[in-house]
Amino acid sequence: MEFNEKTLKALALSKINRKKPYRPVKVVPHDPRRNPLLTKEITGWFGTEGAILGRMPEELERVLGFQVGYLAHGFDVFTFTRDIEATDFDLLGAYTHLPGGKEWDGKDLKWPPGLGVPQWKLKTNVPCQFLATVPRGSVYR
Repeated sequence: MEFNEKTLKALALSKINRKKPYRPVKVVPHDPRRNPLLTKEITGWFGTEGAILGRMPEELERVLGFQVGYLAHGFDVFTFTRDIEATDFDLLGAYTHLPGGKEWDGKDLKWPPGLGVPQWKLKTNVPCQFLATVPRGSVYR
């Protein structure tokens, strides 16, 4: 099998576009001044639901590679209302132990290495649906 970009994207999409509890999700810090129900499109780094199931915001900071306190108000979870397509994301995904897909320089304390959760970066806005807000001390189910 030849591993060209088209083949590699097809392999990535087979891992990305699965059903619950492996569906693609985007986690963002909860902002009490913003109604997450109003968010209809989202971009940026995303992963799969299995990485956040059963976890509290305090744990996700370590798992996803956020500075302590980044999820001070908890987190909002969004899923996508359509499958992710090959043109939506960059093939150069990463694991959270490689912040931004690079070796950690030890200087950027906002994005320390996480525990190795796979993630991909959307390069376009993708339609989404709000799933839940998880306050500190609570678990995502």
